[in-house]
Amino acid sequence: MPRRSKTHKRAYAAYGDVLGEHSKLEDELPQHLRKSSVDVWEAKIVGTEQAVLDVSEAETDAAMALVDVRPTTQAGMFALLEYVLLHEKRDRLCWPSDLEDDEGKQRPWHYFMLENLAVSLTLGVSA
Repeated sequence: MPRRSKTHKRAYAAYGDVLGEHSKLEDELPQHLRKSSVDVWEAKIVGTEQAVLDVSEAETDAAMALVDVRPTTQAGMFALLEYVLLHEKRDRLCWPSDLEDDEGKQRPWHYFMLENLAVSLTLGVSA
């Protein structure tokens, strides 16, 4: 679990850095000079906006990798829960939402994390 939380931590930091750079440029560049556009026929994304999309996707992938974690020890369970809680205290809107379960129901990211923790408890975790 520590490797996956470090991966997510790095991805989230990169996302914040690129988003900050993008926001700064957006403040400096007048609307009529921005080249990205999205409409029903096409999406043309250039410059820092593409970078924002790329790092956002990497952060989401890292968050989804955390969902797949099934700790085998109590220490692993505590480490996962502690990481998730600390991350949430820092940033309120941080985990992917509206994910589909096997039956096609929309579920929040936390549902899948809790489901894996329940499986870990059912299988028995070592001290």
